Amino acid sequence: MTRLEEFPLSKHSAFFVHFRIVTDRSVLYVCRTMNRNEARKIRRRSILDAAADQFAGRRFDEVKLEEVAARAGVGKGTLYLYFKSKEDLFVALAIDGSAEMAARIREIADSARNYREKLFLFGTEFSFFLQQRHGLMRLIRTASSEGIEKRTRPHHEKVIKAVYYLIEAGVKEGIVREDISVETLHCMLMGPLFIRIPEMERVGKNIDLDTLLQGFWDAAKVKDRSMECP
Repeated sequence: MTRLEEFPLSKHSAFFVHFRIVTDRSVLYVCRTMNRNEARKIRRRSILDAAADQFAGRRFDEVKLEEVAARAGVGKGTLYLYFKSKEDLFVALAIDGSAEMAARIREIADSARNYREKLFLFGTEFSFFLQQRHGLMRLIRTASSEGIEKRTRPHHEKVIKAVYYLIEAGVKEGIVREDISVETLHCMLMGPLFIRIPEMERVGKNIDLDTLLQGFWDAAKVKDRSMECP
């Protein structure tokens, strides 16, 4: 193997050799850091998924952290590195995906689609979001303490404000009626979406999502005055 010493280095070439060594080490450090961060994200995700499985169909006090850890394939000590308590884990699970959902609603509202397309796309994606969290939401309603509610409320408020933003966008475009308050429009839109999944579970039948969204659209859109009878 050729030794570096066999080649005399100028002041500049020596600098570049040193720079290359330092740079390579920096890249290696960054890669290792990224790998560790990615591993932490994956492990945290596996714990949340395991917690969702354990909390599904059970009362809050029935779930043991040892069971969650075993389901996630980690030790209980490792779980405590990510979540300080069962309440901490439950709160993380309760707000999981809320920020992303709020951002997605705003993205839909700001898109170049026509407003009806925005509305139906929102309804489809938000309904899927609710469906994924159905069992958890039932537990949140029955098990939430004042402390849990206080910690989760700001995150759920972001989703509510994003829906307001979507509705207000329609009002500004002159598509959605301004003679109905945004608060009322919010209830008209969200009420059927929230009740749809538990009602389907209760009756054992599908409740068509497009029909619900069309009902809101028919009630909320600005009427075409030119089509009215004199």
